[in-house]
Amino acid sequence: MKLPTSSLEAYNLYLLGRYHVFEQTADDLSQAVNFLQRSLVIDDQFAKAWASLGWAFSFQSTGYGTQSPHEAYPRAREAALRALALNGELADAHSLYADILTWYDWDWVAAEREYLATLELDPFNGLGYALFLSTQLRHDEAIELIDRLLNRFPGSEYYHINAAWRFLNARDYPRAIQHAELAGGHADARNVAGWALLSTGRIEDALALFEQDFADAPDRAIAVSNLAVAHIRAGDTVRGNELLGSLLAMANKHYVDPTVIAVIHFEQNNPDKGFAWLQTAAESRARGLIFLQVDHGYDGHRSDPRYQKLIADLGFGGS
Repeated sequence: MKLPTSSLEAYNLYLLGRYHVFEQTADDLSQAVNFLQRSLVIDDQFAKAWASLGWAFSFQSTGYGTQSPHEAYPRAREAALRALALNGELADAHSLYADILTWYDWDWVAAEREYLATLELDPFNGLGYALFLSTQLRHDEAIELIDRLLNRFPGSEYYHINAAWRFLNARDYPRAIQHAELAGGHADARNVAGWALLSTGRIEDALALFEQDFADAPDRAIAVSNLAVAHIRAGDTVRGNELLGSLLAMANKHYVDPTVIAVIHFEQNNPDKGFAWLQTAAESRARGLIFLQVDHGYDGHRSDPRYQKLIADLGFGGS
């Protein structure tokens, strides 16, 4: 097998970096950036390392990290364009660029074009496209693609966690829970399963999962937000407010996706504050906002003119 770089050391650093990218915790992403930058110091013509570095930067501005979109995505775009310039036939580079067009630019037409180019180059590089399809309410297409990918990678936790999200978005809660359990080692496993349980009325079961998640990662914003929502839904508004307070304090220290704060206010039936935080999310181009049409936290508020305005601002066709 021919290596994509002439340096074995650069290749080993790349493999370490790529592993940490897809573990998707803040610490893993920091390690990924370190390994991949070291790889590129050795060989700055290593296209696959540029693509993986771009993903590391991108994920740092999701619920997995603490970088603001305006910090992270320009770096990710630069890495994607470097990778494409070095190897225009690299599926990972097209997939990364498509993700940036989706997550940050909200350019749905250009993003889909890049996702389709990715699949032409690699028919099994489709997780990003499946996510895109979910955000567009094209659930049948997303699930058809996910099922095909799972047939190819049946033992991959990363593919199962992506499947779990797609089934949650489509409101297929049994399959969302099933795939979350199969992705038990992933940072999002209890997150997805908890929301599926909440949505089927199993509040105490969801609360137990979110408590475990919070105990393992009390500094992870999404873990704090989920636990606050579950406590409020269980009737413990005092604990919910305490968690909201800690999340706001966290947001004063580093970037927190405003959508995870918005959903708590919606759960409190305080749509004015909820929509104010969603507007902040729009201004910061928070990745969480691309799930506007599928996120359960906004159920019950979709007829509000403020919601409809956000749908129009993002260029969605409506829900």
